[in-house]
Amino acid sequence: MGTDEDRRDSGRADDAMKAAFAQRLLMAMRERGWTQSELARRARIGRDNVSGYIRGKNLPGPAILNRLAAALSVGPEELIPMPEQDIPNGRKAHGFTLRHLADDGNRVWLQVEQALPWDQAEAILRILGHSLQRPPVVESRAA
Repeated sequence: MGTDEDRRDSGRADDAMKAAFAQRLLMAMRERGWTQSELARRARIGRDNVSGYIRGKNLPGPAILNRLAAALSVGPEELIPMPEQDIPNGRKAHGFTLRHLADDGNRVWLQVEQALPWDQAEAILRILGHSLQRPPVVESRAA
């Protein structure tokens, strides 16, 4: 359980996320010259839902977020802000970024940008449910 201060901070983060989502959604609608009703029709959701998102009152769940993104022909990540997890700055500079996904408190976005030994890369890919064929080793010759 978090402290009262943790819960207050979480509430502020949620409000900030709702406001950022509202701004992104409104901008995407304006770029297309769409009304709330038009977006609702194209996304096959209620107009009241769109109104709540635009006013910063609600955040959509994953299914609705995907419908909104598809209707607007954008990726969901362009609409929903993904605040960075509070990890030490030094760790961000060492080849990975970890961010909470707004749609699910149990999932994070992990981006790895660092050189790894092949066996470690294979292990990570297996965890993610992917496989990758190891490229042939090319020996370099000194000239």
